[in-house]
Amino acid sequence: MRLFVGETKLAAVFELKVMPKLYPVAFRVAELSNTGGWPRSVPSLPVIGSVVVLAVVCSALAFVVMFALVAEIGPIRMTAITYVNPAVAVIAGAIVLSEPITIWTIIGFVLILVGCALVTRPDRRRADVEAPLAPS
Repeated sequence: MRLFVGETKLAAVFELKVMPKLYPVAFRVAELSNTGGWPRSVPSLPVIGSVVVLAVVCSALAFVVMFALVAEIGPIRMTAITYVNPAVAVIAGAIVLSEPITIWTIIGFVLILVGCALVTRPDRRRADVEAPLAPS
């Protein structure tokens, strides 16, 4: 069964990614209006700017790049980028927070890279089947 038949990719992404995030907001607004817990001041400009940058760069731009990658290299190879996320987080933690990088971290990086190589390698069996026959 195919979900979202006849819908555009944007509509499907909206329904899968945006709508579930709106439901908790609605419940929180209802809770705040019943308890009187609304903030007493407006957040500072750096806070508002951070939220906008997270929304635009880390969400909207990421989806555009994701769809471009799916169109260019296919969905299976595109998912390999998610395997690299822990490595990026560890490196950022080491640079920003001075967290240590241990031998186990390096072993983990190697395993991640091996996994990416295995996922993105061409399927030789499929290449043999699809290879054109040489004229005789």
